[in-house]
Amino acid sequence: MIWALLFTLIFGGNNSLYLVPKLNKHIKRNVENKADIKELQSLLKENRKQKKAFNKTHKGFIKEFKKLNACRNTSCEEFDAVFTKAMTERKHLQKTDAKMKVASTNYISEEEWKAIIKAAQKDINKVIKQQKKEKQKQEKVFQKLNRTIRQSIEDETKKQKALEASDRLKESFFNIIDSYNNYITNTNSTIFSYHTTKEQLMEAQTRANQLRKELHLAITDMHFEMAESTNPREFKKVIRLINKLY
Repeated sequence: MIWALLFTLIFGGNNSLYLVPKLNKHIKRNVENKADIKELQSLLKENRKQKKAFNKTHKGFIKEFKKLNACRNTSCEEFDAVFTKAMTERKHLQKTDAKMKVASTNYISEEEWKAIIKAAQKDINKVIKQQKKEKQKQEKVFQKLNRTIRQSIEDETKKQKALEASDRLKESFFNIIDSYNNYITNTNSTIFSYHTTKEQLMEAQTRANQLRKELHLAITDMHFEMAESTNPREFKKVIRLINKLY
């Protein structure tokens, strides 16, 4: 589930401004001023509302992308159009996220924030454990994909090209997943800093978007390699497995 995994950043529909798991709980326990707690909760509520709307729209993009991926005659321009629409929506959300994240420091002190990060470490460790399990599942999907390619494509030259495309997709996939895993669990990173600026957040998001673009290129490259290397029956079997990654 590539895009679903990435846009929820592991924490599902309850993403916080700081990507801290169970942030609302830790705010209640570590922020002293009740008025500040109320303001922070208001920001979190609005943040969740925006992400919920984004996730709903993004599911439509995923559905459209899978449909295109299952068709042998899909053009590169059609893939690019869906990716561009999805990225436009994401960039809009990222700008709002950065603005709200910086605004939240008006209602929390640096000492309180450090206390929250310390208290949340146990929850962050749970996320790390969950990530390891997810990666094992994803590894199995790629193993099955390569087995299917070896069993389904008779021509050795075409088979080798298909396996090479699969390896490129796997490398790109785990590159972005590992980057995000480190990004959201390293408490020394930019996103966990109390003094992070809007510009720093946008810079980090730009790097993340570049990884997404590379993954998009690897996915479409895999599609076209499969369309060229397989007959309709073989193509259907391989693409069905690839779409499971979404």
